[in-house]
Amino acid sequence: GSLRAQISTVAQTIVIGSVAFRYLEPDISSIDAVYYSIVTVSTVGYGDYVPQTETAELFVAVYSLIGTVVLTRSLGALAALPLERRRRINQKRVLEQYGGELDIDELGDLQKSLVDIKISKEVRNPGTCTSSEFALAMLVRQDKCTVEDIEMTLETFAKLDIDGSGELDEDDVQRWMEEQKKKEDQPINQTEKWVDQIGGW
Repeated sequence: GSLRAQISTVAQTIVIGSVAFRYLEPDISSIDAVYYSIVTVSTVGYGDYVPQTETAELFVAVYSLIGTVVLTRSLGALAALPLERRRRINQKRVLEQYGGELDIDELGDLQKSLVDIKISKEVRNPGTCTSSEFALAMLVRQDKCTVEDIEMTLETFAKLDIDGSGELDEDDVQRWMEEQKKKEDQPINQTEKWVDQIGGW
């Protein structure tokens, strides 16, 4: 899984550094090479090791930059694993809230929650819930999107839904394009009016 992958990445980074240190600095032992590799990528750098050749210095310069980034990302991913596991558990609880069954009271509660999170402005057709409304409600409860995200989406939809029918169709698209064209023509018309006024002076 992800845990094994991150641990493998850290181990490979240290092994690469250790092998390189051992090859570039033949006088140091394998244990020292591993030690130097770890203190380099962890940015500890106690200062008890100084490269003896220009090639080793160049390697340390590059390895310290790349190794530190790799190690930081891997440790960050490892630290996030418990949070990710908890998030998945919470998502599973939300999805299994109704246990594959739904009674009248639970349906009413679900419909009321749609109004509370502003997915629906009012309770239409009491006792009903569309698949889209159900999906949005579950996404909000799982914290995969926020009420603000949905509000912004609905505001955009309302602007495109010219006739206010609650559905987008070819007429809406045509009328929207006509309104956009009018807005683009307004500055030109205003400029022509100014020119006419100046000419009248």
